[in-house]
Amino acid sequence: MNQAIGILDAYFWRAAGPGVVGQRLFAVMRGLAPDEAVVQAAVPVVRTALSELDRFLGDRQFLAGDQLTMADIMVLPIVRYLLLTPEASLFDPHPRLRAWCERMSSRDSARETEPQLARKG
Repeated sequence: MNQAIGILDAYFWRAAGPGVVGQRLFAVMRGLAPDEAVVQAAVPVVRTALSELDRFLGDRQFLAGDQLTMADIMVLPIVRYLLLTPEASLFDPHPRLRAWCERMSSRDSARETEPQLARKG
């Protein structure tokens, strides 16, 4: 669990949050063009973090074992936002991680806190 949270705090959040989600969703919501250089710099870090989270998940139901932990709760929000961006394709090599997100998103607490962003396509 601590390793997953460490990856989230040290790498994944910093790259996926301001680097991808901030540029693709929040900048656009404010009428700004995404800074493509920021996005492109973040993508390799996000790709590596997703690979590691997928490795932690393995064939289990949750990131740190067979029970829900703080790691799952902390990782889910940024994953859900990332899936709303064109960079959602970074999940393509990680079907288990995408399935984890779907399972987690079906929980009552996740449904009640679902991102309320309009998708433009």
